[in-house]
Order: sequence, then C-alpha cells, then structure tokens
Amino acid sequence: MLQEKLYQLGFDRNQDPHDEMDLEVSGVIPEWLHGSFVRNGPGLFYIGGQRMNHWFDGLGMLHRFTFQDGRVRYKNSFIDCHATDEALSSNELTYSEFATDPCWGLFGRVSSMFRHGPTDSAKVNVGKVGDRYYALGETTMQIEFDPETLETLGRYNFRQPKFGTSSTAHPHPTNSGAVNLITKYGPVNFYQVRKMDERASKLASVVTFSPSYMHSFGMSEKYYVIAESPFTVQSIKLIAANRPFIKNFKWDKNRGTRLWVVDRENGKVVHKAEVEPFFFFHFVNTFDTSNGVSFDIVTYPDAGIIEAYYLDAIGRGDRGIPGGTLKRFEISIGDPSRYVEETLSATGMELPHMDTARYNMNPDYRYVYSPSLASPDSTFYDQLVKVDVRDKTELTWREEGCFPGEPVFIPAPESSAEDDGILVSLVLDIQAERSFLVLLRADDLSELGRVFAPEPIMMGFHGNFFQKQRA
Repeated sequence: MLQEKLYQLGFDRNQDPHDEMDLEVSGVIPEWLHGSFVRNGPGLFYIGGQRMNHWFDGLGMLHRFTFQDGRVRYKNSFIDCHATDEALSSNELTYSEFATDPCWGLFGRVSSMFRHGPTDSAKVNVGKVGDRYYALGETTMQIEFDPETLETLGRYNFRQPKFGTSSTAHPHPTNSGAVNLITKYGPVNFYQVRKMDERASKLASVVTFSPSYMHSFGMSEKYYVIAESPFTVQSIKLIAANRPFIKNFKWDKNRGTRLWVVDRENGKVVHKAEVEPFFFFHFVNTFDTSNGVSFDIVTYPDAGIIEAYYLDAIGRGDRGIPGGTLKRFEISIGDPSRYVEETLSATGMELPHMDTARYNMNPDYRYVYSPSLASPDSTFYDQLVKVDVRDKTELTWREEGCFPGEPVFIPAPESSAEDDGILVSLVLDIQAERSFLVLLRADDLSELGRVFAPEPIMMGFHGNFFQKQRA
C-alpha cells in the first residue's frame, strides 16, 4: 500500500498548474529568508492515451516558493517550450523524450527527428547565469524564465543544431557566466566544454569513439574533469535504431571508466586514465591538490539505476532501489596508473547538494546533503542525510511515509561556519496526501518549520534558492 500510494501521487499522473497563492506555514520561518526556492521536475506523464515510460521523461514543470517577511507564496507552471506546447495543444506526444518516443515507425521517427529534433523540455535543473535564470535539461536547448512569473523569456542552444548534440544539466558558474559540457554525436564524436554565452565559445574538445551518457562533469580552479563511464552508444543508433534516446546506450562490462583531465588555461588534455568501472549522475565537488586534482562523486557499480527509474519498476516496488555511494578520487597528473579511490559514505544516496556558492572547488569543504535510503529495502529515497566528508560522520532526518527531494542549502547572513544556515527540501507526504517544504537547521538537521503545498507535488529533481535583496 505504501509503494502504491507513492507511485500514484509521485509518478502516475499529471500535475495541475496553479496561480500564485499564499501557503499555510507551521513552525518558524527565519526572518532573514528572503527570496524564491524554485524546483524543476516532471509535471506531465500522460499525454492523450500515451503514458511516459521513465521518471526522466515527464515534461517539465517549475514550482516556486517565495519567502518574504515570514509569508510564503506559491506558484507552479509548465515550462513553456515546443514539446509541452504541442503536447497540450494536440493531446499527443510529438517530441522524443529520454526513454519514450511518440508512436511512430522507423520512417516516422526519421522524418520527425528532422522536423522536431529531441525534446526541448528543460526539465532537470534551474540556475542563474549572469543576470538570467534558466531551466536546464540534457538537450542543448535551455529555457530562460522569469523567476517572478515563471514565464519563458527565451531559448539558448549553445549555437548547436537541434539534433546530434546533448549537454549536461549541470553547468559550472564562472566569473563571467558559466560553462557546460556538450556531447557531439557523429562520424567523429566529441566532448566539448563551451561557454554559456552568446558566442558559446569552445574552450576544450576531447575526441571519443563511443560517447557515454553524461549528466555532469567536474571543474576545479585549474582543470576540467570528464568521466566517461562504460555506458555508451554508437552514434548511428541514435537515429537508425528506432529506439528512444537512452535505450541505445549499453553497459560494456569489459572496460573501465575513462577519465580526462583538461587544463582550463589552454584546453589541452594533461591526463588520461582508465579506472575501475562505475556509473554516475553527479559530481559533487572538484578541487586541486598538490600533485593533481580530486573529485567527489556519487557512483554505482553499473547503470542499473537507469532501469530502476522506469515507472513500471517504481510502481512494482518489488526490490530496493540501488543507492549511490559517495566516493573521492584523487588523480596524480601524469601518472595514469596512480589514483586513490576512497569511500566517503556507504549510505545509498542521490541528488547530492553542498554549499556551492561558497565552497565550490574548495578542498576544505566538509558537508554533503542528499536524499538517501533509510535501509537496503527502501524502494525510494525516504530520508535526508548530511555527510561530513572529513570525519565520516552522518546525521539523518526522516519521517514515516515521507519522501524528501534534494535538500538545498541556504547560508545564514554573515555566517562563518560552512553549515550555518538552513536546508529546504520538498517532501511528498503520502499519508497526508500532500507535499510540504521542510526547513531544517543545516548543522543538526533539527526542524524549524514547514510550508504546506496546495496538493501533492510529484517527485522531481533539482532546485535552487535565488536570494532577493530587500527594498
């Protein structure tokens, strides 16, 4: 019954958009909290008579919680893009999603791919680049939105064609904006680091024979780090195989994970190595060391987590979901055979977060916050965990029947300690059949307050808090 309600409320439906409204609050909202928490994720799993296949398929919806003087206002809206506009107007899926295609044959697929290209539903993340706000996805089409109204203001595509390329959903901020990793598929395949600006200048390029599924990459003060898991594709299959995007990727048990370290100053590869195979979605932090670079990353022994996120698998709930392991890799530049792999936490986790604004690329950072699994039998993320990567201690927050999303850290004003601030996480409470935003002290995970949404909000992905200056 627990899994059935989780599936029904969190995945097996469509979400309704709501105009701005005041929300019920309990407990304490810090007086200094002033701004908007915006979370991205699926809002539409059913289109006409067709249901999406995978958690990553649902067309994107933004949820905005605005804090001002202890008052919280809420609004949610579908991301205004071609894929969603056509789905809502025609009641039919016309763009190819992560693991779901429209109902077409091979000829229909090829002709539609050239007409539409892959989805432009930027359903994964949200971020600020310069003074612009973007919904971010894994295609090169990113959606600029107004953080007050959630309306689409424009589209950004890295000056790339509408098919034959993909991007990560996790660009790295820089002093002048942001950079991201683009995968270019073709007779010759490339990973390219490009600026996220009007010119989309190419900063580095690495050739690969079989490109891997890429969701994030690492960046330190000196280097870019590209990790290529053995979950790869032959580019021709992306069009010719008549299968949804991710169905064309296969796990190669005979090879390891390849690492490229690229000098940020000149774009040259300074280190290439192959390590024991692992799959991943998220780099957590990357920083320079005396003889190279280290990165913390949530890993899996294979790509089975992709299969676990299919909606049918979540609905069955007949086995525990695979938990990611937080690990640190220390790379010695120039010595491909020498690297150190260290487990930082064995608690199964995903969607990790840290104090990126202040500790990104900093080797002295200590804390990672993440949804996690309370036990090996957990069928979805049912607690929050705080990991101290220095002394390997952990704290957890959990409530029966509640499934929390990514915890976003917000530092307190003039704070000096890394964990002096609060965490906000959007929680699905399946017993009460509603969602609430929980506010926790980041130092001890004690609860400060709750903000109650008007209805249960489907399980989503990444969010961000955008500070607003007081008038």
